[in-house]
Amino acid sequence: MEHELKVKPEYYHSLFTGEKTCEVRYNDRDFQVGDVLILHCIEPTNRFLIDMPLFRTITYVLKGGQYGIHSEYVVLSIHETEENLKSQRDAIERNINNNQQNITLFLGCIAVRRFSTILNRLSED
Repeated sequence: MEHELKVKPEYYHSLFTGEKTCEVRYNDRDFQVGDVLILHCIEPTNRFLIDMPLFRTITYVLKGGQYGIHSEYVVLSIHETEENLKSQRDAIERNINNNQQNITLFLGCIAVRRFSTILNRLSED
């Protein structure tokens, strides 16, 4: 199962470099070993989503209610696998293609608007 989650920039960077290999989460998703986390960096001040997701596989789930962890939380051990890297590359390529399509659409709208403006000016003359 895949779980899409948001992470703050300071944690995203540590996840990206591999320095951070765990996540503490509210257990509202029944996280299981083998599940994949799709982690999106989110800027908390303006809720801007940086769309370069990190994919990590859960290798261990420590359920709350022990070791001082609240019973509704879990500590997830997570690691990057070759399959995760392939998924990341695919997601980045999709985002690039989507951005190119959005730019093309945007430029097309500008061209239509300019053409419409020119036609309006010509019809006024």
